Amino acid sequence: MVDVFRQTNFYDQVHILYSELACFGTACMLIEEDYRNVIRCRTLTVGEYDLDAGEDGRVDTLYRRVRMTPRQLLQAWPDSAPDDVRSMVDNDVNRWITVLHAIEPNKKHNEGARRGDERPFRSVYMILDGAQREVLEDSGYYEFPALCPRWITTASDVYGSSPAMDALADCREL
Repeated sequence: MVDVFRQTNFYDQVHILYSELACFGTACMLIEEDYRNVIRCRTLTVGEYDLDAGEDGRVDTLYRRVRMTPRQLLQAWPDSAPDDVRSMVDNDVNRWITVLHAIEPNKKHNEGARRGDERPFRSVYMILDGAQREVLEDSGYYEFPALCPRWITTASDVYGSSPAMDALADCREL
């Protein structure tokens, strides 16, 4: 594992994760497969994602908004990108497109399933801009792909609180 982490961007991203955790009390790092580097890590910032926890108190659901250019969208989903995105790339249109990435427990999963949409965690990418909600990818994960540490949680809290929140009143007063 240490060798895999060394070859990837894990250590850069975990530093950001700890900063988010200490400041906001909740942090989130998405760890996905990467065919060149084994894994690719992305630390998300507060306000970019929403979390939910299962009955056991562990985070098992992640919704996030991703802003991408048409070129990035076409690179990520060359087979399923909509025609209007392809025409934007052909015409060098450079604007932001909002994509929703939803990861949640899959109620219809099959043990040992090889198809992505039958795995224990479902992953859906969908374009939010425009009248039509185009699905770019419907797949899944064998395990929840995000590290979501929370500093302190009480009862059924989904989001944590941090030491920075203790100092917030003093900071506002100053």
